[in-house]
Amino acid sequence: MRKRLRVVCWSDYEARLFSAAFSIAFFGALRVGELVVEDHRDGRSRGLLLQDVQLSPAELRITIRHSKTDQRGKGALIRLPATGATGPCPVKDVNKYLVVRAQGDGPLLRHENGSPLTRHQFAGVMRKAILACGGVASDFAPHSFRIGAAITAVHWGLSAIRIWMVGHSIIHWAGVAARQSAMGPGLGLPSHVRVSWLSRRGMRWSEFLPRIRRQLLLEGPPEAIVVQLGENDLVAMDCLSLRAAIMADLETLQAMVPTAKIFWSKLLQRHFWLGSRCPVATERARKRINAAVSRRIVELGGEVIFHHEISYHAAALFRADGVHLSASGNEAWLGAVVAKLRSWLGL
Repeated sequence: MRKRLRVVCWSDYEARLFSAAFSIAFFGALRVGELVVEDHRDGRSRGLLLQDVQLSPAELRITIRHSKTDQRGKGALIRLPATGATGPCPVKDVNKYLVVRAQGDGPLLRHENGSPLTRHQFAGVMRKAILACGGVASDFAPHSFRIGAAITAVHWGLSAIRIWMVGHSIIHWAGVAARQSAMGPGLGLPSHVRVSWLSRRGMRWSEFLPRIRRQLLLEGPPEAIVVQLGENDLVAMDCLSLRAAIMADLETLQAMVPTAKIFWSKLLQRHFWLGSRCPVATERARKRINAAVSRRIVELGGEVIFHHEISYHAAALFRADGVHLSASGNEAWLGAVVAKLRSWLGL
């Protein structure tokens, strides 16, 4: 794709600019928001500045000042060694760009006229280059560089992509259904993706962080965590207390594993809310918590998994108890989760 930049870009300068941008995104496994300079609602400017980069013949050092998963602004240092190959190399590609870049501080990645590279331009040129290579542009997005880096690392024998599925009976029975289906416990994902099922039937929200801490001691941090938990607490806790507990613990989780992608699988409807004195009020609390937590999880850099098919009106998706999902219900739940994970993995 790097060679095609000479075709899709209108000048040699632009080709060098995008070659450097794509090389940093891939070898550094960076989000596009960590690469291009943008002003955010919190008043902080994110993205790479010229002073954030140190180049030597052996490596490229990059200081990430802020990112989606670094809400406290601690920053991080990334060291990208020279590949020594004839193909893409972060040291070589950035050096070729810096040779033609005008002197002066400011955004590292900027056009010949001095204007900064934008997210929209990054995505647009990437798609044009993919088309020039004969690929399908709609199958890729800017985050494909980050996912591609993780997958390539696995192929080089560096690490696997680990996903934790955490929660109560929904997770338990979905895991059973997956094992009994053609997709298997790995959800039909590539072999380098390892899925762990961390569940306890009847699990309450107060057990969430202790369970995560135990698993971290055993495995270290995963690349993604899918959370399906909280429905069992809707009857026992008031809406405000449960919402506050969930949001506080998810913020703690993000601080504990800042590199992991957190997926909030929305609290499910139930055909019957056992033990509830007012099922209508319980359903109303579920909706309010889902709305608040969904907004917060996106702010933390996570994603939300929706389950539009699973409605209390669809009695066939529930077992006779009106709480647990039937075979059809498990299939619908797994379908939504797998679709979201495949999108995140760039599959």
